[in-house]
Parts: sequence; structure tokens; C-alpha cells
Amino acid sequence: MLGIYTLESKLSEFYSDCVNAFCLCRTCVRRSNTCWYVVLLRGFDTDRFLDKNVHPIDAQQTVKMMSDLEEITEKLSQWTDCKGAIVYGADGNFCSGGDLNMAKKINNSYYGYAMNIYIGHILDKFKRLPIITVAYIEGAGALGGGAEITTACDYRLMCNAVDTTAIGFVHSKMGIVPAWGSTARLVSIMGVRKTLDLLLESRLFSAAEAMDSGLVDGAVATMADAETWLSHKIRADVNVIRAIKRMVQCYDDSPETVRMMESRIFAPLWGGPANQAAIEKHLKHKR
Repeated sequence: MLGIYTLESKLSEFYSDCVNAFCLCRTCVRRSNTCWYVVLLRGFDTDRFLDKNVHPIDAQQTVKMMSDLEEITEKLSQWTDCKGAIVYGADGNFCSGGDLNMAKKINNSYYGYAMNIYIGHILDKFKRLPIITVAYIEGAGALGGGAEITTACDYRLMCNAVDTTAIGFVHSKMGIVPAWGSTARLVSIMGVRKTLDLLLESRLFSAAEAMDSGLVDGAVATMADAETWLSHKIRADVNVIRAIKRMVQCYDDSPETVRMMESRIFAPLWGGPANQAAIEKHLKHKR
């Protein structure tokens, strides 16, 4: 079985094909007079950033998405005064997952397995941070891989300022299933029956629908509202918050074992007939 470091070296070609895929800015924004980070998601196709304190980095020099997230996770783990973090998207959009043109270039079971082992490993590390994490979903919302990223956060908030913001695990339309450990996290969030319905129906949920299903934890109008929402969760002493997070995580059911099983189930589907047909038809974001 390939190890994490072997996979990282073997995925250089995969990374070079991700020019239009989603990525993370290398920089965390440490908000003044608060106890949390704001982690900014952005795409390579834009040089615009929502926060004036974040400086754009040339795409040629930017370590791709998950390497950046791993670095950010390490920084957050070392900030002993940190109580929480908010993950949000640039240009008013959270994250719609990978680019279909990129998917065509890495459309085989080897890349599928390698990608899931590597990305799942990093999302597990993020999930295990001893702080309270929130995904703030706005704009076009969180679709596909973007929706999977939200499951690595403790809470999910959706913007209700517009009716078009959605969250969707659209994987079955693409001939695949969620991986990266997100299926196990969904079961923990929603329960087995609701997760089964969610993945089989493969539809987009509005903020109200997502709240009713238990997929998200609240609806807010602005980023400032999301910060206020988080502030109510992290009023306790930082050591108490971290202890609570660790206690709750003690009851996770072998996340690494579950993730490995997910990867083995996912790999044959990635690049399979249904997946290839869906990519050709560009079905990903259709309602």
C-alpha cells in the first residue's frame, strides 16, 4: 500500500494539472482582538481576495490546495490561544469542487485512490484540530468536493442573503461517491438514513432545506453574522474548549480505517464508465 509521502511525490503530475481546480491561499488571517483565524478559499482563476490583509500569491508559486490546508492546519495547531476558525470563500463563493477539465486528465482509478488517501489524510488532521471550526457557505455554495470540505468542520453555516446559495453532494450524478472521509462524517452529522437519502438523491439543498435535514447548523446573512455565531460557541476558557473538543473526538469510530475503506470503494468509480459519461455531459452542477 502506498504511504502518504510516496503519494505526495507521485502526485506532482496530478497537481500540475490542477491549474483550474480549487485551492487555498497559503495565508491565514489572524483577526485582531479575537481568538480565531479566518481561512480563505480561492480559485486560481482570480487574483481578487476578500480580505485586505491577505496578500495575493502568484499561482505559479502557490502550493496547491491540500498542501496549503495542511500548512494552515499546522499553524492553527501551534497557536495555543486559538479557540476557533472560520473557512470561507473568495469572491463571495465557498467552493464548487474540482474542475471538470482537470478531472478528465486524472480520470483513472490510480489517481482516484491516491487523491483520496492524500486529501483524506489532510482533512482528518483539520478535523482533529482542538479548536471549533465553522464553514461559512455563501454565493454559489458548496458542491461536490466543496461540500466534502465542510464536513471536516465542526459546524456549517449557510448564507441566506440570496436564494441561489446551495450545498450539494452531487457525486452520484458524476458516477462516483464521496470520499476523503466525508461519508463517515456525514453519518456522524445526519445519521445513516438521512445520509443514504442525501447521497442517493444527489440534489442541491437551500439553506432552509439543509437546516431541516440537519446538514447545516444555521443560516446567517453575512460573514460578520458568522463571526458572531462562532463567538457564542467559544466563550469558555480556551483550555476548556480544547478539552471538550478532544473529549468528543474520543468517540469517533476509527476515522482512518473508515477513510481507507471509502477510498477503496471510490477508486474503481473514478474514471469508470458512469463517471466518464457524466464528465462529458457536464452534469455536475445541474439541479
